[in-house]
Amino acid sequence: MKLFAPLAAALIAVAGPAYTAYEHGHDHKPLHGGIVAESDPTEYELVAKPDAITLHAREKGKRVSLRGARAKATILSGAEQS
Repeated sequence: MKLFAPLAAALIAVAGPAYTAYEHGHDHKPLHGGIVAESDPTEYELVAKPDAITLHAREKGKRVSLRGARAKATILSGAEQS
């Protein structure tokens, strides 16, 4: 769980102009137990587990394929980075 908040902050920073559900007047409920951020029109849900980090995307409630997408994550723990 210590890793979850920094990852969510990174997702929000990378997602561009991310908005909270309240600002848009509708609810963005996580479907996979993660944290949701929006970069209109796409909603991203970041799910961090001890053995994997998964990013889900959807537009208008429909799944968006991330096949072929690439990502890089830098995980910071104090002065350590991996």
